[in-house]
Amino acid sequence: MQKVDCLIVGGGIVGVAVARHLQATFSHVKCLLVEKENTLAKHQTGHNSGVIHAGIYYKTGSLKAKLCIAGLKRTYEYCDTNHIPYKKCGKLIVAVERDQLGRLENIYRQAIENGVQDVKLLDSNQIRELEPNCRGIQAIHSPHTGIIDYGLLCRHFGKSFEQLGGRIALNFEAEKFLSSGDATYPILVKSKTNSTFLSRYVITCGGLQADQLAIACGGSKNPTIVPFRGDYLVLKSNRNELKINGNIYPVPDPRFPFLGVHFTPRMDGSIWLGPNAVLSMKREGYGLFDISIKDTVDLALNGGLRKLAWKNMSYGINEMRRAYSLSATVRELQKFVPSLTVNDVERGPSGIRAQALSDDGNLVEDFVFETVNTGDLKDLILHVRNAPSPAATSSLPIADMIVAKAKEYLTNMSLAEQLSEMGFEKNQIDSAINIGKAANMEQAIDWITTHDNEITSGATASSEPVLTLSSSDSASATAAATADAQVEANSLKCDECGKLLKDADAATAHAMKTNHSSFSECTQVIKPLTNEEREEMKKKIQERIVARRKEQQMADEKRAIDMEKKRISDGKTLLEIKQKREEDEMKKIAEANRREKLETQLAKQRAIERIEADKRARREKAAAEKSGGVVGDVPAAKPQVATVLQPTRQYDECNLQIRLSDGSTIRHTFKAADRFEKVIEWIHQTHHTNPFILVQNYPKKEFNESDNYKSLNELGLVPSGSLMMKPLTHFQT
Repeated sequence: MQKVDCLIVGGGIVGVAVARHLQATFSHVKCLLVEKENTLAKHQTGHNSGVIHAGIYYKTGSLKAKLCIAGLKRTYEYCDTNHIPYKKCGKLIVAVERDQLGRLENIYRQAIENGVQDVKLLDSNQIRELEPNCRGIQAIHSPHTGIIDYGLLCRHFGKSFEQLGGRIALNFEAEKFLSSGDATYPILVKSKTNSTFLSRYVITCGGLQADQLAIACGGSKNPTIVPFRGDYLVLKSNRNELKINGNIYPVPDPRFPFLGVHFTPRMDGSIWLGPNAVLSMKREGYGLFDISIKDTVDLALNGGLRKLAWKNMSYGINEMRRAYSLSATVRELQKFVPSLTVNDVERGPSGIRAQALSDDGNLVEDFVFETVNTGDLKDLILHVRNAPSPAATSSLPIADMIVAKAKEYLTNMSLAEQLSEMGFEKNQIDSAINIGKAANMEQAIDWITTHDNEITSGATASSEPVLTLSSSDSASATAAATADAQVEANSLKCDECGKLLKDADAATAHAMKTNHSSFSECTQVIKPLTNEEREEMKKKIQERIVARRKEQQMADEKRAIDMEKKRISDGKTLLEIKQKREEDEMKKIAEANRREKLETQLAKQRAIERIEADKRARREKAAAEKSGGVVGDVPAAKPQVATVLQPTRQYDECNLQIRLSDGSTIRHTFKAADRFEKVIEWIHQTHHTNPFILVQNYPKKEFNESDNYKSLNELGLVPSGSLMMKPLTHFQT
């Protein structure tokens, strides 16, 4: 039976990202990824729309918001490093009705709070500039939203995982997680075909099967996974005049559980339209009529689903209608692209969304992670219970978080393996890690050395003090068997420091470590280690430590050489890296200036538009009152005063003067671009043996000779040796 240190269940992008990061972080740990299909990315990862999300929609402070923002950056960096294709085509969230404008403003403020980069509001004319075929009143533009083939990215993660030393086992459908009875490899993972693995730790990333895997391990039933199928239409390739440049999304309605139809370009050049959201009668059923009896029964018995269906009955009926009617879906899409017709589209692929549902009938919006906390497998299995969109975008930060959760346990596994390689016995290793709480090699060796005799006899496994006697001395054993001798022996301690010791071997080890040698008289009835034995023990331990350190040093040197070779092979010299950093810094400064200018212009433009809208509303109201009619269905929006951001005050120059004790003065002017180091250099160059005072004029204020005669208190100066300085609090860099 094969044994591994960590077994990861699930070959989707989250599971493979976790496996890759684990193997990269813990090189000594043997990691195995199991997947029930014959290839990676077979289900959600291979059937999603492929959007790299920017983090606009998600509640501020949620895991989704934090991990999506980080995930977008990490995904682009990984793709650039590994030459994986993507397109940064952007996204428009378009309001097509006036009652959507308030929700659009709320989403925009939320995007700013989440830290979404370069997001901005566009009017109808600006919408047409980006998407000539799209119509709307107002829109949010996210220029960094992109598209990618997540299946390709997932398979690249898998290849990297194997190159790092990990293994992938396909066609292994994990069904049971049992206690093996083996203290070192406590988890028995069994497949439906009776294939088995023994593992020390398990992480499940089951997607559509997440709740089933958790229940199989003794986890909670909630949240349950409810499968929702999304059917896409595809724009026919011969309709070149209906070109779509980027993602076009609707303003979400908080009354309904799902987002709604949208336009999504793909890496192959096609355009997906949709999807709808209908309940699937099969967890992995992508066809309109796919049904699983078991999954259908589970859905029928799901009380939370019944509550959700009752609250959203009309929405569900409309989604079902769109699933079977092309014209119904096209009518929704025409709100954004009016020129689209039924003849322009054809049926496309479908995907299944693994939506977590609570027992009160509410959708679980955020990511959910759970550790098994009962039974024999307590704290040994970690489940990813809910990872809907944007999980693909966030896969790398999710992997970081999961590895951080498992770090303590995996670190102990790595330490156990190193101790095993050094020749220590299993009971010694377990005692050092589990009882001695050793966190590194030195602590483990110290524990084993001090408690070696107790470990051999099993004394450390008990909380009660146990006396260990030498079996070679029967007379001593007989004497120690008496009650008085037992009490005396159990109180054995070092006379120099007072440390309690359980037997003579422990006393000898303590003496060897501390140079203490004075013990109580009970050592006379217990055979201590001889000098030769002590020296031999000390020599072996030192040899093991030296050998291990040499191995670690050689491994570090080899790793450094490999990294240097890779850096040179990629053409990234230290000079190039430094130049790139300087260029990036200059770009950031230029971009910040550009953004500040654009925001000021945008604020002015909004103020003008609001004033014009207010004037137009007043004219329409006056005309309506004159004619006795009513203008519009809803009152015009009240104008809002635009807030123009004031630039931070910057100073052009700073005049500094030194007044020496003999009354002479030295004056110098610094530009705002000069750094503080240049001021210090000037001070050192003009340093005299006589005491002097550094006087700072305020920016753009000519030096006044009367300043020379101000007292030290007025200048805020405190004498310090031969140098008296006033802090340059107004000097700007």
